[in-house]
Amino acid sequence: MALAVSGTNLYAGGRFTTAGAVPATNIAKWDGSAWSALGSGMSFYPYDAYVNALAVSGTNLYAGGRFTTAGGVSANCIAKWDGNTWSPLGSGTGGSTYPEWNDVYALVVSGTDLYAGGAFVATAGVLPANYIAKWNGSAWSALGSGLRNGNYPGSVSALAVSGTNLYAGGQFTNAGGLTAHYIAKWNGSAWSALGSGTGGGTYPYVYALVVSGTDLYAGGPFTTAGGLPANYIAKWDGSTWSALGSGVNNWVLALAADGAGHLFVGGEFSLAGTNVSPYIAQAAVASLPPIITSPQGETAEIGATADFTVDGVGGELGYQWFFNNTNPIGSGTRSDLVLTNVQIPQSGSYSVVATYLFGTVTSAPAMLDVISPVVRRSVLGVNLMAQAGNLLGLDHRDNLSPTANWQTMATMTLSNSSQYYFDVSEPLPPQRFYRAWRTGTPSVMPSLDLHIVPAITLTGNIGSKVRLDYINQFGPIDAWVTLATVTLTNTSQLYFDASRIGQPARLWRIVPVP
Repeated sequence: MALAVSGTNLYAGGRFTTAGAVPATNIAKWDGSAWSALGSGMSFYPYDAYVNALAVSGTNLYAGGRFTTAGGVSANCIAKWDGNTWSPLGSGTGGSTYPEWNDVYALVVSGTDLYAGGAFVATAGVLPANYIAKWNGSAWSALGSGLRNGNYPGSVSALAVSGTNLYAGGQFTNAGGLTAHYIAKWNGSAWSALGSGTGGGTYPYVYALVVSGTDLYAGGPFTTAGGLPANYIAKWDGSTWSALGSGVNNWVLALAADGAGHLFVGGEFSLAGTNVSPYIAQAAVASLPPIITSPQGETAEIGATADFTVDGVGGELGYQWFFNNTNPIGSGTRSDLVLTNVQIPQSGSYSVVATYLFGTVTSAPAMLDVISPVVRRSVLGVNLMAQAGNLLGLDHRDNLSPTANWQTMATMTLSNSSQYYFDVSEPLPPQRFYRAWRTGTPSVMPSLDLHIVPAITLTGNIGSKVRLDYINQFGPIDAWVTLATVTLTNTSQLYFDASRIGQPARLWRIVPVP
């Protein structure tokens, strides 16, 4: 039996002749209220036909199994339903005179590619392919040398995709020439084993695969995985195998995951762990919700607002922020923590515990450093550009009316081809216009542009020295950078931090130099 969902439609495949009271040969559709046939279905005269696998890609439904016609059209064990008609995928699978060795048991879609796994040993389309092949929409191709089971018949019973990786499980011991016990990974160019694979029991095969998050779950008749006890079900985390508790007490034949941390298991068992659960069970397998963006460290001035934010994924989350790891913050129950009017005693570590249905996870701590503010204001920095050595004039006017006159603000000889003049007028008018000029015929036409520049007030005794440092507001709290060491020529003077232009938000400190 196979099931697939496309939009509001459910497709069922298997071995049957009716769906509801409607004639339907081995495949049918349920639209939410009624069953309908998909053309004349699948047949394999004079043998019994059946559908083992279904997969949906866009508006197309793919069916694989044991049949030679689909909707009356020749189609060897695999076919496509476009909503109206059946069509073959090339010449399908085959290569054996024994019908059971041509079957398709598993289908999975990755992007625009369809992967088919089964018992076919010789061809998929016209290419050699051992148990597995890829259909790109127009042609078949093999996956390396495929999979083999020594000198014995084998097959692929299950397929799953995670990112660019394809996982295959079944009855085989070799993948692409490498030893691989019953499960293997194809990365798009080469096969690899998943540790030592599965084992134990009379039939240590893999019959079911499903991906949940970054983990792969395998089920089957095996009793070990990676050499460790694992009763009929196990998890591969990308590097190691682990059991799911005590597992189940008999074969696992089907697996499904809902993307919200629930793994559904079907098979021939009656116990799941210690719970009586005939034939079907559910396991909570969610990983703890990863915090994808931890809060950043921050430097803030006394009286300012500090804001920490964390992003988490994994379903509904609850949050609790802590100060210095142990002190819960009453208002800190959201993904963002806003601290207003911060004071020096609030310097310290801030972290958040995110609570999810299946557990909790704690963010990395973010440090807050509350510092004394420096006196500063914003001024207009006029960047004058011309040939070094040119004498330039800088004029301004506060409106462009016909009666407004340009007033000369400064004349200067440029020591560099780009040099700032800072307009420290207080208060600045709502608008101000500037022009640069020089006499004669310059080899480089003068130009200018404007920037808002912080002007930091330095105070102290004339002749004393102070060091001016800056730090980015967001980030490590100990990453101070020295801007300049200044010998004061006045008891109060301005330092213009033109290096701030185009950079992240920053703060400053003034340190006396002995």
